[in-house]
Amino acid sequence: MPDQNLGDLLRSRKHLAAYDLSHQLYLSDLDIEFYSTSEFWLDVTKRLWSLYKSSAGLLLDKVDSHPCGFLDIFSGNYAAAYYSTLWSKMLAADIYRAFVAEGHDKEHWKIEGARFRSSHLSLGGGYHPSEVFRQFRGRDPSPDALLWALGLKNFSEGNETSEENEQPLKPLAPNSLGQQNVRSGSGTA
Repeated sequence: MPDQNLGDLLRSRKHLAAYDLSHQLYLSDLDIEFYSTSEFWLDVTKRLWSLYKSSAGLLLDKVDSHPCGFLDIFSGNYAAAYYSTLWSKMLAADIYRAFVAEGHDKEHWKIEGARFRSSHLSLGGGYHPSEVFRQFRGRDPSPDALLWALGLKNFSEGNETSEENEQPLKPLAPNSLGQQNVRSGSGTA
């Protein structure tokens, strides 16, 4: 593939990525607000629209009733859980980031793959999902990884922190949660 076409393809991945992310955050917030407040749906929509969309110059039309067609949250599949799709993308981006942090070194990928298997894949439902993630990454999930995956933020290699002024965190050792005990059912969870 010519370099020009490859460059265009890579740039197209970032096209409207920030808007799409903002839209997903808006829909997630709208979903949670519908199920957690007794406020009239149109008032909720107007309030959230002003937070997420008005900064982009998009005005809410007075006859716009787009929440009525938001079938994902009304059909029972994602009621008060629409955010979970965005959350899972963030987790996936953060896990992927662990693999590519050292570049394309096959030995590093093999080590990370073994760590992923011994934490995420083998611990599964034996521990709370946040503990399983911490077992693999050594910290809580970072939205920065999602921004990086969408091409909206650059990372300097080896400079991942949970907060801006903290020291870089190191992942935990593969078996620090007692993996063998989880499988046999005799663990001290």
